[in-house]
Amino acid sequence: MEIAILCAIITIGIILITELEEIQRLLIIIGQDADKREATRIKEKEEEQGKKQTTNH
Repeated sequence: MEIAILCAIITIGIILITELEEIQRLLIIIGQDADKREATRIKEKEEEQGKKQTTNH
C-alpha cells in the first residue's frame, strides 16, 4: 500500500516536471514573438519619422 502511494507521488511529480518544461518552452516562444512584434513596431515608427523629416525639408 505504501509503495503504491509512493509510486503515485513519483509519477505525479514526473508529470508535473514534464508539463512545467512544456510551459517554459511555450513562454520562451511567446516572449520571442513579442520581441519580434516590438522590433517591428519600433522600425515602423522610425520609418514614419524618416518620412516626416523628408517631407518637412
